Amino acid sequence: MYGRGFWDSIGYRFLKSVNIQDVLVFTVAVVFFAWEIYALSVGRATARSGLPDNYGNFEKNMRPIESGEQKDSFSFGVVGDPHSSGTFERLCEKLQNEPLSFIVITGDFSKRCRKRYHDFFIYQCANTYDLSVPVFLIPGNRDVDYDNTCGNDISMDQFRSMYGPENFCFEYSGCLFVGVCTFPDHVSSAGGIDYLENTLAARRKKGQKVFVFTHVPSVMKPGLKTGTFKERNRFIEIVNRYEVDYVFASHYHGYARSERDGTVYLVTGGGGAELAETESFGGLHHAMVLAVDGDSVSEKIILAQSRQKPSSRLARASLAYLNPVLAKHTAGSIAVNLLVFAVFCRSFGKCLLRANETKRSIAGR
Repeated sequence: MYGRGFWDSIGYRFLKSVNIQDVLVFTVAVVFFAWEIYALSVGRATARSGLPDNYGNFEKNMRPIESGEQKDSFSFGVVGDPHSSGTFERLCEKLQNEPLSFIVITGDFSKRCRKRYHDFFIYQCANTYDLSVPVFLIPGNRDVDYDNTCGNDISMDQFRSMYGPENFCFEYSGCLFVGVCTFPDHVSSAGGIDYLENTLAARRKKGQKVFVFTHVPSVMKPGLKTGTFKERNRFIEIVNRYEVDYVFASHYHGYARSERDGTVYLVTGGGGAELAETESFGGLHHAMVLAVDGDSVSEKIILAQSRQKPSSRLARASLAYLNPVLAKHTAGSIAVNLLVFAVFCRSFGKCLLRANETKRSIAGR
């Protein structure tokens, strides 16, 4: 079937000389170098593209909403604690099919408050989530080093630079929307509460619907355990005084709804993080869609199954783990690369020697 030229060819003899150890060395080397190249390319692409223009609490993101077409009826999305997960990717796919005017993420959109996890979130925003409407971001305890205990994590100043102010507000179609920064109760959230009070005092209009977004819940359904924040009582007093219609929060990894003094308190923390409860107690991966039509507001829950795409796992591992090591330990990275390359060349050379020995053995017969 094959001529003598094939059997005597260096390629065939080389393949015959390869053993299991060589296959293992070649495979490890190829995977190692391929992952490095991919990680570096993803890192450069993320640095080059940055956060898409429709994400963040910047004035440029709010201005088109306030100055654009005002509608009698509209919808907006709310989701909390996505943790940059694959489940959140699936929720985004479903939110794309909803006629939304904007989306608010109520905190913990990053897996951790280290920059490398924010890099992964930004990569996902630019390459995976495919959300075309404005997306506003409430800072959560996983997004910011709020108590200054970690040193090298994202500070509030860095958050502002990356995503815009932590407190924000805008008006749309006769409704007022206010984002308020709150953190767990061992640190103060007074700045956010002051902002809420001042904003409502200045901009609250009679007959206007008001929606407030924060990370840590102020009111929870009885029996569900979660943290709150120091200024909780003052927050509730302000909400009652200005007759806020809805307060959205997350932090608790699940769904909970309660009403108090005419205000609906919705906890929507099932955006992708590990769930806190069983399904019967609100343990659902979900997002919320609120439809406003005149004086009425309807609520819809968007459900999704937990999942993680292999491509997202690879991107997370590259941006959150490999790239920081390559950047921090440059000399060590070069040394490891040289070592892997040397082992690869050594195995390759041994295979060539064995191939030549095979040729001489055949020639001597």
